Amino acid sequence: MRKSLSFTAVLVGTAILGIAVILAVTLIPSPVPSKPIPGLGVSVEYSVSDHRLSSAELTDNARVWRSLDGAPLTVPSQYAYARFSLTNAGDSDMALIVQNDTRNYYTSFLSFDGRVYTTRFRQGDPVPSGESPLRHIRAAFPVSLPPGTSTQFVLEYMNERDIVVDPDVREATQWFTEAGIERDIVIFISASVLCLTLMNLIAGLALFRPELVRMSFLTFSLLFFFARQSRLLLVIFSSQAYAPWLYPLSIAFELVSAHIFFGYLMGENFRPWQRWAYRILSALTVFLTAVSFFGAAYTVADVLNVFAMITLLIVLVGVLTAARRRDAAVLQIMLAFAPWILTMAVEIVIIYIKPRQIFLADYRQAFGMLFSLILVTVTSIRTREREAGERILRLGAELAEARRCQEANEGKIREERVKYRSRLAADCEAPLVGIFAAVGTLQREYSDPGVVAAADLIVTEASRIGDALGSRDPSKGGLA
Repeated sequence: MRKSLSFTAVLVGTAILGIAVILAVTLIPSPVPSKPIPGLGVSVEYSVSDHRLSSAELTDNARVWRSLDGAPLTVPSQYAYARFSLTNAGDSDMALIVQNDTRNYYTSFLSFDGRVYTTRFRQGDPVPSGESPLRHIRAAFPVSLPPGTSTQFVLEYMNERDIVVDPDVREATQWFTEAGIERDIVIFISASVLCLTLMNLIAGLALFRPELVRMSFLTFSLLFFFARQSRLLLVIFSSQAYAPWLYPLSIAFELVSAHIFFGYLMGENFRPWQRWAYRILSALTVFLTAVSFFGAAYTVADVLNVFAMITLLIVLVGVLTAARRRDAAVLQIMLAFAPWILTMAVEIVIIYIKPRQIFLADYRQAFGMLFSLILVTVTSIRTREREAGERILRLGAELAEARRCQEANEGKIREERVKYRSRLAADCEAPLVGIFAAVGTLQREYSDPGVVAAADLIVTEASRIGDALGSRDPSKGGLA
């Protein structure tokens, strides 16, 4: 019990320290802050629409364009347009990158030749990254501006729901530096989760530990979801675009793996209705995911997100039951998930306080997820070791009890043997006395050598029987 409490204390301290480090790192401003580019004049206006605008509609003087300040703008529309006017007042060429700091479903760069707008670049879920001008996980487009010239272009945004208009113009050198850092962060998180997945899978199969196999399935589903959301899959598979069903599929992987993992983890802490609820949710998840292959992918994703909330509520009920039963193994695993849950809660609060993402803030939940998966893996291994230790102690106690029972039985057997021999000696006492008396009579009455030899043999064998039974020579007092 003392070891369990000690490990729990270490786990709590580690979780608190990890959360503090994650929050501190993700709240630090970018080491290369965005700053005005000398000699560059920038003017940005935006307009929203419920349908995709044509070139004629974009150049229509009657269309309303509003000025866009530095803060990101969220518009409840499927289409939004940001019109840029850039002027190079310097005496050298400018290599610029126009990026939207927040991801949307689709972004295109519309160049203007003075009369019409034409699509020059595209980037987003329906566009393979190999067709984008810059293979990056965010929409970014290059712009070259000679000295003393100006240019005008439009960024076209499309999203299934709300659109976040969050454009920024940066020098190419600064952008490549930040893009490289961001790419390294995404790869580091993905590679770390992949290593955990392989480690748990190999250890689970080699050591016949099914809980580690279930853990590997959970980590793989989280890796798949993160790679899809961060658009890392687009970068890896540069010739392929995102299919609409990929989003509900990634959520379905998480749900099914969570049902399997927590279903086995909770054990007796789950009542029958909770287990049946998980089975029904898993079946519905698989069915709806199959439906998403034929259409309504984002509607299916919304339903699966509701399933995720129901799954979480069922887990919380199981945690309360485990707390009442003082199930240390379950409580420690849930404690290991605390950094991830807390970073998600902090993310929700910070979005309302400061919507603009700063350096590393976009990966706050990912860092929390990675840290929690490490803690869960360590806790699972520690729990199995503790259970093995308790099993060894229990087997040792059972063996000692078996030895005590065996010794007690042997003592009883010895006592019974002594009692039996005493009873047998008492029963044989009279016949032996008669035998010795008869032999004595033969020895006195007959002097025949044959008879004497037979009498001596009888005396010898009878004496051996008497000795075996604890008897004494009749000449010395008879049998004992």
